[in-house]
Amino acid sequence: MTVSMLSRRAMLGGMGAGCLCCAGGVRAATGFSADAMASEMQRLSPLVVPGFRPGDNDERGLWQSLEKAEADIADSPLRVRDPALEGYVQRLTEGLIGDNKQDIRCYIVRQPVMNASMAPNGMMQVYSGALLRFRDEAELAAVLGHECGHYLRRHQISSWRQRRNAAAWTSFLTVGLTIAGGAAGINNGSTIQSLNESLALSIFQYQRAQESEADTYGLKLLEAAGYQPEAASQFWRGMIAEQSAGARMRGQRKERPSILFASHPSDESRMFTLAAEAQFLAASGKSYRDGRAAYHAALSPLISAFLDDQVKLNDPGASLFIIDRLATDGWNGLLHYQTGEVYRLRGESGDGALALAAYRDAVGFADAPAQAYRAFGYGLLKTGAGDDGKAQLRRYLAMAPQADDRAMIEFTLNQ
Repeated sequence: MTVSMLSRRAMLGGMGAGCLCCAGGVRAATGFSADAMASEMQRLSPLVVPGFRPGDNDERGLWQSLEKAEADIADSPLRVRDPALEGYVQRLTEGLIGDNKQDIRCYIVRQPVMNASMAPNGMMQVYSGALLRFRDEAELAAVLGHECGHYLRRHQISSWRQRRNAAAWTSFLTVGLTIAGGAAGINNGSTIQSLNESLALSIFQYQRAQESEADTYGLKLLEAAGYQPEAASQFWRGMIAEQSAGARMRGQRKERPSILFASHPSDESRMFTLAAEAQFLAASGKSYRDGRAAYHAALSPLISAFLDDQVKLNDPGASLFIIDRLATDGWNGLLHYQTGEVYRLRGESGDGALALAAYRDAVGFADAPAQAYRAFGYGLLKTGAGDDGKAQLRRYLAMAPQADDRAMIEFTLNQ
């Protein structure tokens, strides 16, 4: 999956897809009949057999490059070495891909970028920025199913054979080197921009017809695994809304190009088709699950670090949108604290008061991170509330006695 933006007309169309679906208008808007949808889904079958190994010399050469890249990713400091989370994503992918499950290996990469990808040798990468945006297991499964669709239909090889040129290979290698290279660039803006551009230009950039086929196949896999088929269109509506929120806070009328939409169909027909296909699949009357509790349990131990990476990108509109989505299950100390950080980093007129209010809300929760007390303390000191500010800084030191900035905090307290 790689992200140019949808047009404003497409965005409005996508956000209205749920209502149109309820009204029975989506299927008519796509021009697809139920028979045509059934025929298309029946046509889609795996082109990769379990245990597949390439026979052609050129494809064997590609696999050798991918195996080297996978070894680098496996050892990269940017790999999230959390067996529970990686195992969770691995099992979920295996449940979607079925007979080919023994050929799949999943890695979580700590980069605040909305991306997931699957290589033809079975290497799946899911970026931490993607995990932060899914509301539940079904949305994650929708994206994983899309990538499995590319894999099972051998889109990667087709794309690679069409794009074997120096620029594509350079972009492909840049992605691998960025991930393999190190933790120093986790929140470096130039690194993120380079990664985005490389993803958009890499050798596995798909044609729009391939993206559409992967969408349909992914929905087929999603439904067969028992997940809500509408999860795919829900995810895309959320992404479109996030792009719009980011543009509004930057004061732009047009959304900033994003890696997520570069090779995907760019008008409202894609959103309509996803919703219509979901409606068609759901007409069977089966009971579906969203896996929300399981997803939150798997992500919970790492959400603080992933959200911190996102906020430090200083894209306030997108960050506040993500925080608000996370807060649909209830506000907590972490979300209020990171809201304060968004406004602090933004640093425009009036943001200081908004940040202070968010920090105040954060420390009202028992689960507030220690940093919330430090931020609240310094915020109070800036307003002249010296005693209250120092009290919050002492609370911070009590919660984080080994803090790296302890000497600086103690210096402030002694003033």
